[in-house]
Amino acid sequence: MQQRETLQTTSNTTNETIDEEIERCRQELFHCLGSSTDRLTSVIDLSNALFIRYQQMGGIEYLEESITYYRQGIDLCPIWSSLCPDCLNNLANAVSTRFEQLGKTEDLEEAITLSPRSTFSLPSWPSPSLVLSQ
Repeated sequence: MQQRETLQTTSNTTNETIDEEIERCRQELFHCLGSSTDRLTSVIDLSNALFIRYQQMGGIEYLEESITYYRQGIDLCPIWSSLCPDCLNNLANAVSTRFEQLGKTEDLEEAITLSPRSTFSLPSWPSPSLVLSQ
């Protein structure tokens, strides 16, 4: 998996820069295979870019779309992956933010449910790649 430059959450990021990053992530995701590791990374990158767009410039539709992609990331993420806790935590943060904006009780309940899962999502057994390499 290749390293990617990601958007910084600084206040000097422009609308154009964020929108370009979102478009780049969309294109990258469009070209990824069904359940590849690259697809997972692309979904995470897109969800993060959408969430940053929402945080810096508003637009509830960006928050909603980021939540949709965070959910896809969790569906694509193997439980033994080191990305799993971050995926769960990012979804919890986004849902919590939506609760702050819209006041839907179900969002608060989901955020509370997701937060502990992000802490304890990694199993105590080694990942399959570690077992196979021994």
